Amino acid sequence: MNLKWLPALLLSTQLTSADVLNPTSDYETFYQSTSRGYTEFFDEYRTVPYIGPDGQEHNPQGWVSLYGSLSGGTLFFTDTNNVSWDFTNTPYTIRWILAYSVDSETLFKIGSASLKGQATLPSSIKIVGFYGTGPNSRVPEGGMTLTLLVIALIIMLPFYDKKTTR
Repeated sequence: MNLKWLPALLLSTQLTSADVLNPTSDYETFYQSTSRGYTEFFDEYRTVPYIGPDGQEHNPQGWVSLYGSLSGGTLFFTDTNNVSWDFTNTPYTIRWILAYSVDSETLFKIGSASLKGQATLPSSIKIVGFYGTGPNSRVPEGGMTLTLLVIALIIMLPFYDKKTTR
């Protein structure tokens, strides 16, 4: 059996950095996705204190694990410089990472590595938020249901028996 092509196939399937983290300025899509329930907030990792919805200052110095649908350090990991995730054999995928430094934020869209991947973030990052899809995420409806209904009616039209109507 000739397997000369196998090393070339393995090299061609390795992930590039563009497959993992893509910095984006498309905050509108991100905010619409999260506000409409298409994307869930998983958890965030912090190295600086914050004021929570309860008005109290919190200083977890690690995973916040209060408001998200998953707990960090289980399926995804970070130390604010490196991020990694492995959602293989789970109903979850990662879609976005929102990283904050002291004076700015960067939104990263996850490429084709939404099940398993790793990447390096800029060194000034203090907070890393993980967002993705899971079993409780809503599926966006782009009008396909209505389109399929119209197509079905058009297909059925030739079979309509005019004799039954009076």
